[in-house]
Amino acid sequence: MDIAIIVLSWVGTCLTGITWIPQCYRVFKTRETDSISLLMMIIIFLASIVWILFGAFSQQWAILVTNSLVLVAVTLILLFKIYNLIKKKEKVLV
Repeated sequence: MDIAIIVLSWVGTCLTGITWIPQCYRVFKTRETDSISLLMMIIIFLASIVWILFGAFSQQWAILVTNSLVLVAVTLILLFKIYNLIKKKEKVLV
């Protein structure tokens, strides 16, 4: 593979990985997830798993790493989102 393509793929990996940092930081700092779509996060979660499998089976490491980073970030946000939804339901029941 041409070195320029390899470099380009890893630059894309880094940029895609850091795109989730501001959202994760905001969720951790504020603990607020009301404005985040649960459906969108579930779709991104599932898509990341599919891309990770594709990257692993096709040995395309940039795809594997990129989507692993996305999966970690989305999982953290999704856990906060689900926790907040459960907490909100408990508040209604009490």
